[in-house]
Amino acid sequence: MSQNGSERAGINRLAFAFLWLFLFCVPWEEQLAVAGHLAVSHLVGAGAAAAGLLACLCQRRIRRPGPMHILTAALVLWSVLSYSWSIAPDLTAVRAGSNVQLLLMVWLIWEFAQSEGRQMSLLGAYVLGAWVTALSTIYSFVTGTGDNLGLSEGRYTAAGSNENEVGIILSLGLGMACYLLARDKAPRLLWFVYVPVCLMAICLTGSRGSFLSAGVALLMFPFSLGSFSKAQKRLGGLALVLMIALWLGFVPNTTWERLGTIHSEISEGTLTKRTYIWSAGLDVYRGHPILGVGAGAFGASVYNHLDIPYVAHNSYLSVLVELGAIGLLLFMALLAALMHAALTLPKTSNTAWVILLMTWSVAVFSVTWEHRKPTWLLFGLLMAQSAALRRPRFSTSEQPARAGAYEASLEP
Repeated sequence: MSQNGSERAGINRLAFAFLWLFLFCVPWEEQLAVAGHLAVSHLVGAGAAAAGLLACLCQRRIRRPGPMHILTAALVLWSVLSYSWSIAPDLTAVRAGSNVQLLLMVWLIWEFAQSEGRQMSLLGAYVLGAWVTALSTIYSFVTGTGDNLGLSEGRYTAAGSNENEVGIILSLGLGMACYLLARDKAPRLLWFVYVPVCLMAICLTGSRGSFLSAGVALLMFPFSLGSFSKAQKRLGGLALVLMIALWLGFVPNTTWERLGTIHSEISEGTLTKRTYIWSAGLDVYRGHPILGVGAGAFGASVYNHLDIPYVAHNSYLSVLVELGAIGLLLFMALLAALMHAALTLPKTSNTAWVILLMTWSVAVFSVTWEHRKPTWLLFGLLMAQSAALRRPRFSTSEQPARAGAYEASLEP
């Protein structure tokens, strides 16, 4: 390799290293702030963006985006354009700026995680970050310092974090850990033990939505045992049952009582006042059906109805009210494209990504997550893996040479 080629490869690895560190920081970014309210992930993300742009300048090329990237860019562009008709331009400017940064993150994944090996490494980075959040939540319970600031008995969370969002972060990590186990990626013990640790932490949050989404993510666990020998399956299954029984025995009764109200809240309750918020949001939507009230302006739009600028607590409703029917159409088209991409992946990857998308889809019925980093990194990783694992179509004469090149492209 020439000196210039070696330098370009080194810069490429540096950009990927920053990206890996960024994804590691995402699950626990709210627990550690620097320079006031600036999350550590912002600094690492800025480093990843700078390294990525430098690598592209040195390589003198940018990877061509796929159809799903174009849909994502269209959604972001629509959120930026909504500034011109927003009822709260200041809030829309902030949200539009965040969306542009998230789009940059999706591009970084696309550009610097082209191989399957790198993509699985990024999944591992997220799970390692989720380990930090899970242990921090358990620490809050053990020390008695995370009881929802006294607002609700029996709810614990990582420092500086919302219980519902922590639970969803951990649920996504649960699906990813099972996927890494299914693909026999080291260190397997770390991914395996994450399962009971994660389940205990989710229960401690007392988040009913997270509890349901974790149940969806657990659908991946039986598939994760495929790479184990029969003896490992027996020992691992027994150890898992014992760990879950032991650790969940420490969960307070008040937490179990809260989780036990899931059915009654869905059938008869207000879902912690969410139904009032959703009703107010639908009233606002009727006045702005096509364009919406502007990205990030949901709280301002329902203030006159509720006297409090609540967020939507439902990502689908949030997009509908803020970006109107056009924005929701773009959003649903993107979700449909992602699901189609997941369904066309090879076995195991297909199952894992469908379950991960289902986990996310269930979770965001109760939180406003269309602008959160875990959402966009999940989408970005699926876009990248869809391209890496997509089976190329060859003519008979081209198959040997091009198939060899395809296999080489999957190397980390």
